[in-house]
Amino acid sequence: WFDEQPENTHDQRINLTASRQGKVSEIEATGPDAQWLAPDISILVPLLPVDGLRPGDRWESIESLRIPIIRGSDLAPVKELPIEITYVCDTQLEKKECRLLRSSGEIWLDELGIKIEDLLPEEEVRRVGGPHYRFFAPHGGKLLFKREQWVEPQTGIVQKARYQARVFTWVQDTHKPTSTVPGKSDIVMSLAYTVTFKLK
Repeated sequence: WFDEQPENTHDQRINLTASRQGKVSEIEATGPDAQWLAPDISILVPLLPVDGLRPGDRWESIESLRIPIIRGSDLAPVKELPIEITYVCDTQLEKKECRLLRSSGEIWLDELGIKIEDLLPEEEVRRVGGPHYRFFAPHGGKLLFKREQWVEPQTGIVQKARYQARVFTWVQDTHKPTSTVPGKSDIVMSLAYTVTFKLK
């Protein structure tokens, strides 16, 4: 439940290695809460490929993106894909000058290698005879994402970061008759996920 602190006596720790330019090369997480958060932690390190960046500049990076799933407390699949980062503008965040970096996009689930089993809870996947759900359409659905970083220019420190992702998919219960339009036997799902980090 969102209003309850999870009971956890494990040591929670995340270690990461990043280059001077801001490319995260390795992440190690200890403890279940840290493992859940680890896929998003690289957003705290900004990739600034060259000096003298100006608003409107763009560059590419291969980043790990978490895929929203039905039960958000479970460990979600993470996929790496090339994304374009844009230096949007200079702005202020709580009276601090910042560079706003943003990347966004959309991609079909089958292009990411996502299967219906990746979105379902573990007990459904382990059901005797296998899960009785499947994607209604060949593409499975679509992932939409947006990453934003507010970076202090002098230090390169991320003052605030946000990752938003949404999966749209049409799922069919294979135990029920197939229909050509969404109805009682089909489920159109929109799974959303947002994480925000803020430097204290």
